Amino acid sequence: MQTSQEAFDAVTVLALLAGPILAVLVGRVLQKRSVAYNERSAVFKALIAGRYDALSQDRLRALALIEVVFYDEGPVVSAWRAWHEAVTNSSLNDAHGMEIRATKYYDLLTAMARVLGYTRLTRNEMERVYSPALLGQVASLRGLTEIEWYRLLKNSEHLGSPRKHPPPDPPELPPPL
Repeated sequence: MQTSQEAFDAVTVLALLAGPILAVLVGRVLQKRSVAYNERSAVFKALIAGRYDALSQDRLRALALIEVVFYDEGPVVSAWRAWHEAVTNSSLNDAHGMEIRATKYYDLLTAMARVLGYTRLTRNEMERVYSPALLGQVASLRGLTEIEWYRLLKNSEHLGSPRKHPPPDPPELPPPL
């Protein structure tokens, strides 16, 4: 009888010592998972929010973080590398190449959505972009304004302020996804 009481006391003492330690360890694991999910979710949301604007700073930052925050998610990393390969391939700068790039981009978003638990989010829903007509008109006006400013600066010697070296022609940008 005495040995069973001693065993019970030993187990009780062990539980009292190990319980708080295990609780802290479990808490750290859960906190780490929560931080990772929040980082991944922020990247995904930035890509979804910026899918209409290929050059937005938030989208570019999010693209740069994919390999870091999804490092242990093989399907996402593979989809990111396939998309990256497509956008850096200059032979895909035509209409067919743009379709390939868009497909790979939405494959990437789909892989990310699955990892984050958005299992019912479809590709069609991700391709649907909120873009009022006025937004497109404003963007066109901005583009025309930039072209006119460039023309004006390039030909500024005609305005009484001679330029020794005209600015170089701007690089040709590929159309957005």
